[in-house]
Amino acid sequence: MEEQQHIFTVTEINSLAGEVLKAGLRQFLVEGEISNLYQSAAGHFYFTIKDEHSAVACVFFRMAAANCQLENGKLENGLKVIVSANCDIYAPRGTFQLQISKLFEVGHGALEREFRARLERLHKDGITNPNRKRNIPEMPAKIGLISSPTAAAVRDVLITLKRRNPSAEVILYPCLVQGKTAPEQILQALARANRRRECDVLLLVRGGGSLEDLWAFNDEKLARAVAASDIPTVSGVGHEIDVTLIDFAVDCRTATPTAAAEKVSPDLFRQLQIFDTKHQELLEEFADFLLAEQQNLARIKQDIERFSPHKSFAHLRQKLDDVERRLNMTISSQMSEKIMQLNYIARRLDVEKLQATVKQEQGKIGEIAHHLDFCMTNNLQSEERMFRANAERLEALSPLKVLSRGYSIVQNAGGKVIKKPTDTEVGEFLTITMQQKQSIYCQVVELNS
Repeated sequence: MEEQQHIFTVTEINSLAGEVLKAGLRQFLVEGEISNLYQSAAGHFYFTIKDEHSAVACVFFRMAAANCQLENGKLENGLKVIVSANCDIYAPRGTFQLQISKLFEVGHGALEREFRARLERLHKDGITNPNRKRNIPEMPAKIGLISSPTAAAVRDVLITLKRRNPSAEVILYPCLVQGKTAPEQILQALARANRRRECDVLLLVRGGGSLEDLWAFNDEKLARAVAASDIPTVSGVGHEIDVTLIDFAVDCRTATPTAAAEKVSPDLFRQLQIFDTKHQELLEEFADFLLAEQQNLARIKQDIERFSPHKSFAHLRQKLDDVERRLNMTISSQMSEKIMQLNYIARRLDVEKLQATVKQEQGKIGEIAHHLDFCMTNNLQSEERMFRANAERLEALSPLKVLSRGYSIVQNAGGKVIKKPTDTEVGEFLTITMQQKQSIYCQVVELNS
């Protein structure tokens, strides 16, 4: 090793490199995107500025950052900026970095202002009015998909639709979803879908990205065309935090492409499970209802049989037969007694007297027989009149007689007779019994007092 050659320490070489860089590159401008942002407890900012190919570490001290004017008031990852800086070497680690003195926002600030201006114009024209938006079909048979055929979002949508509703037909309207020509291609795909009228709903989807990547969906002309679409529209652009102009114009905005697919494809397997459960519940409810009605019908039949006039008529007929039997027995007994008396008298009297007596007794017997016949006829007529009167009263009181005149009996499920509107309530099931034991089962939908 040559004696005259100087040996540097690590600290010395880092310091020397920093001085060389500062002397060679004095206060220059750099444009890039902020990433890996970190703020220390002392208020200093440390981050990386990058472009498509390279990145460089930066430090933005608190005093310099205090004079920075930003659109939203703070630094954030993804923000495109132009910085005024000097080159420096951070000696403790030998790290090359830019020491920033000034920072200006570009990209986001300008794009955000343009976005708000476009949104304000749409709002004034009523495009963003919620009352304008239509309902999305619950189970569309044909689903239109406006996106790039190579996009990962399209694959996610197709997988979701196949899983949730495999019977739905998906029609792809291919277009670019990023770049200068993307808005016009999306417009053409939307117009083609409306012209063909082959879909029940349209999905406009693409995956996440930066504000610039999603800018095609912030085209004002596209937003107005989406609002004017004859077919209901659903957006699923970017991630949940991303909001584009068409999200305000579509009939339904979802957070992601997968969420858009789920919105238009109810899970058929889940729907079938719900249907089976409801079907079983309905069967059980109907079985309970049928059992209750059968029990109610049995009670009605018992009541009708209990108060039936035919049963009362049978009792009256039996009573009349008993009266007639007892009357015949009385007549026969009296006749036998009179004959015995006549025979006794005949034995004691001579023939002439006997004949005279017989004639006399025959006359009495005739009178008695006539009187008995009159009494029996009278009694029979009286009993018959009483029987008919009782039959008429029973017939008048019979529920069947009332029913035959057009009236009916209204009862609830418990068999209680409904006499006035306040005896029932809306939703209650009632049984209306009419003539010939015919019934109508109905439900109360309105009460008029």
